[in-house]
Amino acid sequence: AAQANLSNPNPPTDALIPLSPFDTITYQIHFGHFGFLYNYGPTNPSNEVTEQGLCRLLAEYREFAGRLIFNGNGRQCILLNDKGIRLVEGISCSPLGTLMDKPSPYYLDLHPHITGIEEVLFQVQLTRFACGSLVVGCTVHHAVVDALSLSHFLIAWAQTVRDGIPVLPSHCMTAPCSSLATLLTFSLNIVRLSIQPINEWATTDYCDGNGTLLF
Repeated sequence: AAQANLSNPNPPTDALIPLSPFDTITYQIHFGHFGFLYNYGPTNPSNEVTEQGLCRLLAEYREFAGRLIFNGNGRQCILLNDKGIRLVEGISCSPLGTLMDKPSPYYLDLHPHITGIEEVLFQVQLTRFACGSLVVGCTVHHAVVDALSLSHFLIAWAQTVRDGIPVLPSHCMTAPCSSLATLLTFSLNIVRLSIQPINEWATTDYCDGNGTLLF
């Protein structure tokens, strides 16, 4: 398992990031991991360079290498314990050819399994083909990122591999954007969303006591 190459050799490993109401709902609706693939032509960086860039980036995006737990109040959180991710290297004796031109069940062999995963929140598989092409297959837990956050992470990973980690992106899951907060004014409405099973939500910070989430 790849682990973060931290600039701080002794970061706190008991820090918790509570899931937001939206992350919690997404986690319940889309339980577990989802997978995605990127394919690159013969001109691409080596596995070693790709993995080094990823390890350096995990020092900033520590939630990818953390674990899901429940805090003392029963709220689900990401524990920033730097336990690492799962990284797999694969080799194919065949050229990539037109394999990626249309949907195929063979895609499932190009990223790690998305079921039966106990703890790891992020997985990577690097598959090299005889023609020199590379397919990067990843799976990530829905509780860790949404689509926009994942896009930022992947762009930062590519920039780190290409440029040797220039300026790290500004990244904080817990702090609001103060610059936007001073510019935006809006009224607050309460939206009630009932989900099942109700009992699981009865003690959360977002619940009115009847199993209804409040925003």
